[in-house]
Amino acid sequence: MPVYLKLLGDEQRTEAKIDWLGGGLLALSVAQILLAVTLNAGWLLGGLLTGICFIIRIRHAEHPFVRTVLFQNREYSFYLIMAFVVTGMGYALFFTTPLFLSEVHALEASVIGLAMVPAAVVTAILNRQGGKLADKNGPSALFYTASALMFTCFFLLSTLMGSTVWLIVCLLVLGYVGQSFMSIVMSRTISLTLPAEQAGVGMGLLMMQNFIAGSIAMGIYSKVLDVGATRTWNPVSSSLAGVIYSNLFFTLAILCAVVVIVFRFQLHRKPRDNQLKKEV
Repeated sequence: MPVYLKLLGDEQRTEAKIDWLGGGLLALSVAQILLAVTLNAGWLLGGLLTGICFIIRIRHAEHPFVRTVLFQNREYSFYLIMAFVVTGMGYALFFTTPLFLSEVHALEASVIGLAMVPAAVVTAILNRQGGKLADKNGPSALFYTASALMFTCFFLLSTLMGSTVWLIVCLLVLGYVGQSFMSIVMSRTISLTLPAEQAGVGMGLLMMQNFIAGSIAMGIYSKVLDVGATRTWNPVSSSLAGVIYSNLFFTLAILCAVVVIVFRFQLHRKPRDNQLKKEV
């Protein structure tokens, strides 16, 4: 703490008012959406109504909880939605790994923890390399690398869910590294869309929506696992071992491919938009 106070203690502070009503409406809306996912769909209506109230509040409040000027930046809004989707996808691994290792492979809790260690260690080691790749070749190169790793992990987990634990551990490495790289590229890409005076608030909003995305995603995944399944959706998988997990990862693999297509479309669209602005 003394070191932090010495190095960071010269910041210029400004008094700012907090929009408690706006923050409360957002929290209430998210809470009701989570209840709709996990308990009863009837909560969804309340969540939507509260969400509308939140939007009205931030549009008219003197000091809004979320500044609407950020969403006038279409590029920022696009990547914020993209980050919401890919963050939710990444939580599938964190949430379901202990579950399917226990239910499908009958591992004890202590062994499950050890099985997840290699993925965490490799991710920590390669994070720096991911940052260097983004600096050297641009965020898009890291995005395609992360997408390839996540797609491979999801598809092979769906296909080989009943295989040996050692193979599952190797596949988890691909997914964990891919998710970590995706977090890097989303943060980097979104930061580049913001002017300097909006960077702090814009990145703070990204962090907040990542937590919201994770909460909603885990609620959806838990509901899916409760429903169960009797047949596999993966055409190249014939095993019924952990079929509900297989179907979940197969769906995420398809969603990952869709995200890549949308991202590529946005990259091709951006030069055209810039050209139109110059002509105008």
